[in-house]
Amino acid sequence: MTTPSLTYTNIVAPVPRPPVLQPPVPVHQNVAILLGQIARQMADLAASLQD
Repeated sequence: MTTPSLTYTNIVAPVPRPPVLQPPVPVHQNVAILLGQIARQMADLAASLQD
């Protein structure tokens, strides 16, 4: 199962970008929602792998 680690690195990599280049708040909210959904999916995946 290599996909979880790949998606995890894809999530972590963009974070260090300078906040100055980012558009206003609504985009941050959308990104936060997306990251929350991805994190939830990864948690579900980890739980299913442990069974």
